[in-house]
Amino acid sequence: MKSLLQVLGRGDYIFNENLSACENGSELSWNEELGAVNLKTNTSEKCYVYFDKRITLADVCNPDNNLSECIINYYNATGDMGNGLYHHDADLTNGAEDNSYRYAGANPNNYVCFGSDAATCPSDNLYRIIGVFGNEVKLIKNTSLGNYYWSGSSSNTSNTWSSSTLNTGTLNGTYLSGLGSTWSNKIATTSWKVGGIGYDAYRSPFNIAYDYEINNPNSDVETTYNSKIGLMYVSDYIYAAQPEDWNTTMGDYVYEDNANPNNNWMYINVHEWTISRDSDFTFVAFRVHSLGYLGDRDVNEAYAVRPVFYLTSFVQYFGGEGTLENPIRLSNNEIQFTIEGIQYTALEGMKWGDWISSEYNTSEYQQHCTNDYVSVDCRGITGVIDNTNSTSVTITDKIYSREYSHGGMHDPCSCVTLPEM
Repeated sequence: MKSLLQVLGRGDYIFNENLSACENGSELSWNEELGAVNLKTNTSEKCYVYFDKRITLADVCNPDNNLSECIINYYNATGDMGNGLYHHDADLTNGAEDNSYRYAGANPNNYVCFGSDAATCPSDNLYRIIGVFGNEVKLIKNTSLGNYYWSGSSSNTSNTWSSSTLNTGTLNGTYLSGLGSTWSNKIATTSWKVGGIGYDAYRSPFNIAYDYEINNPNSDVETTYNSKIGLMYVSDYIYAAQPEDWNTTMGDYVYEDNANPNNNWMYINVHEWTISRDSDFTFVAFRVHSLGYLGDRDVNEAYAVRPVFYLTSFVQYFGGEGTLENPIRLSNNEIQFTIEGIQYTALEGMKWGDWISSEYNTSEYQQHCTNDYVSVDCRGITGVIDNTNSTSVTITDKIYSREYSHGGMHDPCSCVTLPEM
């Protein structure tokens, strides 16, 4: 005999299968669809059902915390409590082993509102977090921009990403400029892995396919491309599936192993391009089929595309739980600072290296001038430096110095750097 114990308010609690038990050994299990506990028994039974309070991102993050740190802290606070977040370290079975934190499964709470500060996030501004890679958070648009040729046109049959006008004209042109400077400055310039994968990777387990695509791409072609906007990797898609599906090959996923693509949050039930070319050929790239499996198609065919990008490391959490109804919100605090009496704008939390490459740098300051200048990528706008031999650069109440060498500035660089602290 089987019966259901209905549970109210289940969205705030998680069934604890380890503590829940029945005195006469009957089985208890959780029915996610019905929000109820299944009781399997053939006799009168007394059972004890336990639930854990669900921890949300808002419970562990404060406004102005770095978003990447928030997500990692969320993982550390919740562990394996059904949050859909997995740490791909060496101990994760069939994982990528790249130390990333990735969302996987049917519908994790990984929604972000990007490009809008409206009280209710417009559907066109909903994105989802693929994961945290290093100190950068990777997003994918929740809905498609529309159908586009991978190569950019029906006449272009090259699967070299740098020659694709989908890349240069649509994603890193029209789409990027349409975001506006405040939002586009939150996006990092990335070295995309565009060497692709071939048949060996296609017939390999997920972790081997990932290694082919990201760590050891085909060296006979262009393997990287620097830009802000790309598309999802094949490995992004397969690692968004529930972990139980990671033990198959890339080519067998859904197509042969009968995995349910609805257990992959990245699946949207359309033919959709990835950024990954088929390196065995010069004219095809990989797409996700509307049934959920992966295969290659000619690049001058039109399928759905969703922009993918990495947020810069300075992007800060403002609020939200990551649900569809209450997506994560990002801080948009702007600060003013002056360089030699001229006022500039930056986003709070920016580092000098971030500001240099942003549209806020209206005077074309550069990061590197000569070998006499040090890199400041990893230095934040913090601390007070008093150097009487330098020209001060004042950032609100913070002071930095203009670097000198051999008694004078190196022209025409106008390079502002931070001295060693």
